[in-house]
Amino acid sequence: MKTLIASIILVFCVNISINAQNNFGRNKIASDKEIYKCISLSPRTNTYILENVKNKLTNAKMIIPKNPEAGFSSIIGNELVDKTIVSIFQEIMTKEDILKMNHAKDRIIITFYINDSGKVLELGFLVSKNTSFKPQYLAKVEQRIKKEVTFSFASNELKGANFLRFNRIYRF
Repeated sequence: MKTLIASIILVFCVNISINAQNNFGRNKIASDKEIYKCISLSPRTNTYILENVKNKLTNAKMIIPKNPEAGFSSIIGNELVDKTIVSIFQEIMTKEDILKMNHAKDRIIITFYINDSGKVLELGFLVSKNTSFKPQYLAKVEQRIKKEVTFSFASNELKGANFLRFNRIYRF
């Protein structure tokens, strides 16, 4: 009987320890009032894709009517946009978590889904297994980026697209 109780306690403690190290090892994560899908990109790379379950553009096909061959070089990702996004992270995350990410040379890759006016429609996040970016930050970061960030274009070659998808890397 003692062995059984000790085994149950050991399994429970190991489970708590594993989950404490990995915030994103579950299929779905709650953040504020939002639910996010958590998809393991590869067990080898220990990275996860985090997307709001409400996202509809993830598997949709981009259609760019004017110039299907258009490069995304016409999307201007100026320093102001990057500074705005970094400041959003810094205002939402704790200083301790930001320092941990900086020390670990951790990064977050954001997939932006924007309309042809530059408005952010949806976001996806790519994070490492042991990142200091916690699930509680997801919804707040997503809402602020959607509200405060707008991209601009150097030309009209992407005008009329149903949406545009591209990635940007952020380090802290």
